[in-house]
Amino acid sequence: MTAAHGGGRPAAGGGRGLLPAVSRQVDPRPAVPSVVTPLGTLALSAVIDHWRLPDRPLAAFAVPGGGRILRWEHRIAAVELLITPFRPVPYEDGLPLDGCWSAVWLVAAHARLGRVALTAAFEPLPDGVAGDAAPGQGVAAVEYWNGTTELTLSSDDEEGSASVQPAAPACRPAGPAASTRSTPGRRA
Repeated sequence: MTAAHGGGRPAAGGGRGLLPAVSRQVDPRPAVPSVVTPLGTLALSAVIDHWRLPDRPLAAFAVPGGGRILRWEHRIAAVELLITPFRPVPYEDGLPLDGCWSAVWLVAAHARLGRVALTAAFEPLPDGVAGDAAPGQGVAAVEYWNGTTELTLSSDDEEGSASVQPAAPACRPAGPAASTRSTPGRRA
């Protein structure tokens, strides 16, 4: 996940918020900040100061390419979350990538903020799934796997790797990308 602290209130269009030049369509489907993966549902959540974002956002918008922008509003901040798939880039080892998703947060403070915690977590960690820290390549990352699939959560925040606990069901920070791939013979 990537966080951007901005001075404007996220709003549909108007040159502010995430993807201001991209058309948004109100999305009436129930909006839950999550990504369904072959290993289970990865829930996305945030705590801004002492405000835990509700499970359901105030508004949801569909954007081109299959993504969604979810929006919450509070007296201390306005928050937008873009969850969108993107085209996989093949790994050097040649194993197939089944899909990639990105989560980008925009937190627009209305007042001075203290703690901002963005989380991606399996709730609970599915049976038969193991995990471990996967640092390297200038990213903080965690890998989860079962006998057939591997899921990698990564962020360009190298300092964040200190807060990632091996085999933990939550990882902070955990993006901007999540990818899954088939991994025959992967450790289980």
